[in-house]
Amino acid sequence: MDLTLFEPTDTHTTCPFKGEAAYWTYRGPAGEGAEPRPDVVWAYPQPIEKVSEIKDHLSFYDEVAKIEISN
Repeated sequence: MDLTLFEPTDTHTTCPFKGEAAYWTYRGPAGEGAEPRPDVVWAYPQPIEKVSEIKDHLSFYDEVAKIEISN
């Protein structure tokens, strides 16, 4: 995934089971007129110890993102 297409935002939320989430807005490729998707991606950069395996994994809102996986 090309993370240069995303921009960190000031949005943060807290989950009692996972910790504090950080969010990113999709900006799209420069000059292609992509519509920004505010706070469409989030992750737990410093999750609580019980769920440390989720560190740096990204989550997407499926209502606003089309996700394709290729090898």
